[in-house]
Amino acid sequence: MRKEKIFKSKIEVLKEKLIEEIFRRNPGDKLPTEHELAKIYGVNRSTINKVLSLLENEGLIERKTGLGSFVNKKENRRLNYRLGVVIERSSGHVYESLTRNIIKKIQSNHFFPLLIDLGEPMPKISIHLLEVIENNPEFIIIDGIGYFPFNFIKENYSKIRNLIFINRFETNFDFEATYILSDYEMGGYIGTKYLLEKGIKKIVIITQSEPPYKPNIDMDRLKGVKKAFEDFGRGLDENRIIVNKNYDYLKNKIEEILKKEKRIDGLFVFADNVGRDVQKILEEKNLWLGVEYNMVGYFNTSHSSDFIPQFTSISINEEGLVNKLEEVIKNNYPKEIFKIEPILIERIEGKIQEKGVDYEK
Repeated sequence: MRKEKIFKSKIEVLKEKLIEEIFRRNPGDKLPTEHELAKIYGVNRSTINKVLSLLENEGLIERKTGLGSFVNKKENRRLNYRLGVVIERSSGHVYESLTRNIIKKIQSNHFFPLLIDLGEPMPKISIHLLEVIENNPEFIIIDGIGYFPFNFIKENYSKIRNLIFINRFETNFDFEATYILSDYEMGGYIGTKYLLEKGIKKIVIITQSEPPYKPNIDMDRLKGVKKAFEDFGRGLDENRIIVNKNYDYLKNKIEEILKKEKRIDGLFVFADNVGRDVQKILEEKNLWLGVEYNMVGYFNTSHSSDFIPQFTSISINEEGLVNKLEEVIKNNYPKEIFKIEPILIERIEGKIQEKGVDYEK
């Protein structure tokens, strides 16, 4: 079948240019006059008038007789100009809270959030994304986990008005976008520093299952772990790093370390739920959390707080991520990288304390 070339009309092209101009401005800002716009874009005033009428019908501008055309408030725009797409997991101890808070923040800024669940099969996510992009949403927010179809974004990038990556970005692709990322390297540093400051000698690091994609957040966290050891004048013993695969594998590895070193003083576990598995394994050896050893988890989920004994954990700082998102939405989506500092949530005998840390990369 012969492909037909599709050309945009003069009005369509001009409309797109004026929409870009509107989105660069703040609500209430006055646009150039019809005469000025005709001169800027090299068209006659009747063409400008037709385009402005279209923009007025879509709620993007307000035309006031004798005064001119003004950028409208976001809440007065038509739906497709107020649609914000979120691609994130909708359930689970780690991301449910982040997703919920992102959606609340989007709503509070007069946008309609549309959630595409990262828990769906990737082909289905791509289909949903294609449908969404055709509706020209104001922005698309993606939690950039390594198995996300980044190739799809590359192929359709020109169709996306504002692209935002939040929490993580586990790929070597490079997009002109806004990045609001939890600083996982700093998180690795904070958790290790906490244990080292307690004078703990034999520290075991347990990563999440080794993903097939690189870079990934575990690589970042291990960088922070190694830097903390270096800052304390110590080297990280690679034999004390366990790449978790499953419960039986984890149990065998811990038993190997205990057989060789007789004891474990502290653990930094890169997921709270795995921390509870570790607790169970060590209790079978009559080693008790908070007595024979200390532990730091990651993600500050209910696994660290809703059971006894509780343990200290690193929060990805959902509040910081979401507040930065609001700032980005209000400031026309700057194409920058924002690193959000994680927070150590210390739990000692039921008392909770948040701690930050000074850190230089």
